[in-house]
Amino acid sequence: MAPTEQCIIHGGKRLEGRVQIYGAKNSALPVIVAALMTSSPNNGSIHELLNVPDISDVRSLLRLLSAMGCQCSFSPEKKGYLHINSEHIHSFSTNFSPPSLLSHNSDEFDMIARKIRGSVLLLGPMLARFGAVRLPLPGGCSIGDRPVDLFLKSLNALGANLSIDYETECIVGSCKQLVGTTFRFETVSVCGTEAVGSSCCKRPDCNT
Repeated sequence: MAPTEQCIIHGGKRLEGRVQIYGAKNSALPVIVAALMTSSPNNGSIHELLNVPDISDVRSLLRLLSAMGCQCSFSPEKKGYLHINSEHIHSFSTNFSPPSLLSHNSDEFDMIARKIRGSVLLLGPMLARFGAVRLPLPGGCSIGDRPVDLFLKSLNALGANLSIDYETECIVGSCKQLVGTTFRFETVSVCGTEAVGSSCCKRPDCNT
């Protein structure tokens, strides 16, 4: 709200009625990203999510998943109903090689990933499924500096080898196998906790 604008509320009247409460963005993004963890119909590669907010950050994340090979679509009949099929993801190789890691238009991927903060949630699932990751540093922050070091420290504690390539402004790294450990965040990080939790889900001895 601009300094010259005002929000004037005239009270004294009873408020009543019904409104439909839609899902929160910060809840929807990690659930959408978690769809990457499954790779065949037998283990649940087809996902149907309800009450997903149809907003720009969600649409941008779905464009990223689509570029990676996911089939993503909102239902035209049911508002907030999202269908995701993650079986045919093709963009990332399990043999980590930065120059050839992306098989689609990497410029478009980079542009979208840098636009939203939520793209950083891809780190855990991509490591767990492909054993490698190349992800542009996320953007979308308007509330001050929010570094990604907590993501790197927590995932590296699990056995990953992640670092920032400052020349390309990307997070790059690989992981042969994630291992169990005890990690304490220096400060509370909701997204960091989600990234660590999702990265461990494919381990048979997962306990987060």
